[in-house]
This record gives sequence, structure tokens and C-alpha cells, in this order.
Amino acid sequence: MEAHTQEKLYIVAGPEFVSRGGNTLIIHKEINGLNSSGLCWWEWCSEILLSMGFHPSKVEDDLWMKRVSNVYEYIARYVDDLAIGSKEPVAILENLTTQHQLKLKGSGPISYHLRADFFHDKKGKLCMAAKKYID
Repeated sequence: MEAHTQEKLYIVAGPEFVSRGGNTLIIHKEINGLNSSGLCWWEWCSEILLSMGFHPSKVEDDLWMKRVSNVYEYIARYVDDLAIGSKEPVAILENLTTQHQLKLKGSGPISYHLRADFFHDKKGKLCMAAKKYID
């Protein structure tokens, strides 16, 4: 988790913390399992996307868009996954990793996401189907 917590959290360090064992440690970033973890990530990610010039769809809060010349760039967010639709997705990924220090895993051309296979047809158009899910 990357988001900073809004709650005041602390732990008493156990013996595995060696010299800090018994000390009270304050937690600044969210940890999995807290009721507020998902909301903190959602709010933090929203702030990042707004700072990059993206705006949420009026219909769906997790679909973000930005007009670039005569086309739109899209970012679809599902929990902690991002699917990027852009002519320059590498530039968006670099912005997320360098300027906003996100640790991205599995970035690259989309092939499988949310039980759907993504592939290009004979004409080069991006298609989506549930091939693997059906198999």
C-alpha cells in the first residue's frame, strides 16, 4: 500500500525488531486489513490522476479521461489495478513511477485483465473476449 493513513496507528514492536523490541512504533502508511485501507488508496490515486490532468467520468468514478489533441487518453481503475488506453502509455507509466513514486507491477501491453483476454485481430484492432475464462 502506498497511501498515507489518516488514522493514528501504532504497534508495540516484538522481539523480531531486535534492538527496537518493546518500543512503540507509529505507522504512517496504510496496511492491509484496515477498514479504511481501500478508501485511502482510492482517494490517493484520485489525487494523482487529477494532478496528471485526468478527470473522472460523470457516470463512473473509476473511469478517468484526459483530452490530448483530438483524442482521449483513458485510465480505468479497478481496486488497485489500472488499465491505460493511450497512444503514449509509456509516458503515463513513467509519470506514475517517477513523479508519483508508484511501484507498478506487471505493466506492459494488456493481455488478460478481470477474466477477459485482450488481443489484436487481423486488422490490428484491440479485441476483448473471455477465452481463458470459458476454457
